[in-house]
Amino acid sequence: MDTQSLKEKIIRKIEETDDTELLWQIQDAISNYQSLVKEPATQYEVESDEDIVAYTIDGTALTRAEYIADIDSIINSNEKGIPHHEVKAQMDKWVQDRLNGIL
Repeated sequence: MDTQSLKEKIIRKIEETDDTELLWQIQDAISNYQSLVKEPATQYEVESDEDIVAYTIDGTALTRAEYIADIDSIINSNEKGIPHHEVKAQMDKWVQDRLNGIL
């Protein structure tokens, strides 16, 4: 059933009913839905490059600048024509270094 048909079916059911309780339940459902949709998602703003934006598995904090630099180095290495298997090896080493607390 498409959206328009569903709307028409719901409207007909509402128009045909004299059940006040059902109408209040529909009203509550619509109100609850609207409040969920209007409620903004939690947003975290990054103020500077020194703000902590991530943690390694061992709990070492990464600043925004460190995090972006790590990602950029991987992206840039791929743009220079480094084969996929080498990029994967570099990424694996990066992850292992993070796990071992070297970086």
